[in-house]
Amino acid sequence: MSENSTAGEQLRQRIEAEAATNSLALDNREQALLDQACNLADTIAMLELALVDEPPVTRSQRGQSIVSPLITELRQSRLALLRLLGAIDLHGAAAPTASQRGRHAANARWHGHGRKTA
Repeated sequence: MSENSTAGEQLRQRIEAEAATNSLALDNREQALLDQACNLADTIAMLELALVDEPPVTRSQRGQSIVSPLITELRQSRLALLRLLGAIDLHGAAAPTASQRGRHAANARWHGHGRKTA
C-alpha cells in the first residue's frame, strides 16, 4: 500500500485482497457497500485530522462543558463503517436459503425449542 493513498483506498485494497484470498468476488451490492465504506473511511480520516487541532471538550452557548461535536460525529461514522463492512461477505457465508430457514423452523417446532416444560 502506498503511503500517499487515502484511508479509503487502503481499505479497498485490504478488502479486495481478503476477498481474493478467499477466492470470492464482490457482487454489485457488496461493491456499492465497499464504495460507501471507502468514502466513509476518508471522512473518518478527515475528522480524526480535524480533531488533532480541537479540544475534546468545548463549551456550549450556555457555558456548559460538552464533548466536541467532532468526537460525536467520529463515533457515529465509525459505527456506520462497521455496519457497512459487516454487510460485505468475505468468507462465503451467504445468507441461509428459504429451505434452510424452513428446516430450522421445523426442527425448532419438532424439538420444542422456545417452549417451557413443566
